[in-house]
Amino acid sequence: SVSEVTIFFHDRLIRACRATKVNTSKLLAFDSPNLDPLAEIGINIEENEHLFRPPPRGAFRVSTSMDTRLITLRLVPGFDDACIKQMIHAARETHLKGLVLQLYGTGNMPSLKDDLVHCLEEATA
Repeated sequence: SVSEVTIFFHDRLIRACRATKVNTSKLLAFDSPNLDPLAEIGINIEENEHLFRPPPRGAFRVSTSMDTRLITLRLVPGFDDACIKQMIHAARETHLKGLVLQLYGTGNMPSLKDDLVHCLEEATA
């Protein structure tokens, strides 16, 4: 029994927290480069049981005291920086605690948008 969050894609079961997207057009789109698959499915199911996490010892608990003052932004080519700036300014009024940027494939964003760069600097100050 697998008692954790996983991704099953193509013929492999991998641990979700170790997964990364490696291809956008092939069946082997996700990989876990630093950890073998938890299981591989073919004619037989080959489980790597030594990688399974132990089952939980108690009842499932949800922490309700987490700070929710967080914004996650996924930037795509052609994004409207005015919209993003408004969202960040509105969030700062409620004392923004975290800003997560999901950027282009190489982890960069347009540096020529000076207003947006300045807005991000203010948000993280």
